[in-house]
Amino acid sequence: MKIILIVIMSIAIASCASTSEKYLTSDPVEIGIDKLDHYWVNESKSIRFSISPRVVPAPGTQGVVKVRFLIDSKGDVYNPEIIESFPEGAWDQSALVASTKQKYVPSKDNTKRTPVYVIQTIKFKFG
Repeated sequence: MKIILIVIMSIAIASCASTSEKYLTSDPVEIGIDKLDHYWVNESKSIRFSISPRVVPAPGTQGVVKVRFLIDSKGDVYNPEIIESFPEGAWDQSALVASTKQKYVPSKDNTKRTPVYVIQTIKFKFG
């Protein structure tokens, strides 16, 4: 009986959780990372996330992943996609998680909160 109650409660809680939708005040602009600070400022000082115990890399393992994503008019990140990675596939999931955990605020120049697409290079080093 307790298991049934737990399942029902889990379903109820999951159905109440809402996923936010991207908000666009205008069509997004494609920019280079060097122009990002003219539009948006990353307010995330550091990003923490866990790695599945099945994919923990060896100490000293490094990687680089280029991720393209949308920063919407609220400063939230949407639609991250891997553009390039080395070693291929090794850090992709971690890069996607890291990019979606970032939060941006509009720069003083971005009074219209213009959404942008940007490609960011994320470097990883484990251990």
